[in-house]
Amino acid sequence: MTHALLDRNNVNAKPATGLVRPLPPGPLDIIGDIHGEMDALTALMDRLGYSRENEHPEGRRLIFLGDFVDRGPDSAGVMEKVMALIERGVAYAVLGNHELNLFDNEKKADHNAWYFGSDKPELAKLKIDDARKAKLEGFMKSLPVAMEREDLRVVHAAWHGPSIDLIREESDAVSVLKRYKEQISAEFSALGIVDKIERELALQNRNPIKLLTSGPEKKADKPFKANGKLREVEREIWWDHYHEEVFVAFGHYWRDAPADFQKGPNLFEGYETHHILGAGQAISIDYSVGARSHTKKGGTRLAALRWPERKLMFDDGQTMAIEVRVKK
Repeated sequence: MTHALLDRNNVNAKPATGLVRPLPPGPLDIIGDIHGEMDALTALMDRLGYSRENEHPEGRRLIFLGDFVDRGPDSAGVMEKVMALIERGVAYAVLGNHELNLFDNEKKADHNAWYFGSDKPELAKLKIDDARKAKLEGFMKSLPVAMEREDLRVVHAAWHGPSIDLIREESDAVSVLKRYKEQISAEFSALGIVDKIERELALQNRNPIKLLTSGPEKKADKPFKANGKLREVEREIWWDHYHEEVFVAFGHYWRDAPADFQKGPNLFEGYETHHILGAGQAISIDYSVGARSHTKKGGTRLAALRWPERKLMFDDGQTMAIEVRVKK
């Protein structure tokens, strides 16, 4: 009998409701950003040894790092798959910024027409019906932002202790996201601060939900273009300053991304695919599968980190042990 079956038969178990929840015991398979790529998820789960009934003979559990949706061809299908796995007791998940963007009404026609619809006929047909949408919204609102246990932490973009402490007792990420956004905006209005960059950085770095799900940012040395827009702030390499003993796995930051999908400076310069980041206690396992439907250049993959084995497995079947980079 697997751990999952034991969990489902435990009638006394109470579902956790906080935004920082405990990871389950035992061996885990931690999967990075899927972005609607159902075929990649199916292939990866097959490689990992999960049955067609979505259980593992060794009782392993799946941990999803968010960003189930947008960009790829089947966002709703991927989210429904993850939801079914969680309901079955074989998986857990945290929220990503793309899920939260839906609640923040961030419409991006090429990415989330499946949710908002579009004026373009070829995209408008992707929109899901209201009943399906309501069910997925309920599922998204039920998810935490971070999970942890003695040997491991998981979050979508960045582990930041003070932000974790701020949300630990909260139960609704969407309301917390909006509350801090309103508070920061009100403060700027009261003080008469109109600097665009200062405001943008405050809304990003002082909102604990934004910080944990899309990472810290700083003023760029010089403006750059990303996704067709001129940017004046850039992502900060937070893992260089992470020196805690507990290992953290996250997604969000595309490793091995095609050159035309780079957003600002290369955050992984000097690192190879299998390298652990920073001081040796953090790793991003987002290997750019979100670009798969938009590029013909190849190289995009969906990855899982097998824990505690510390091995990467990809949807193309490649496996490699993770290692700390040797600094020269």
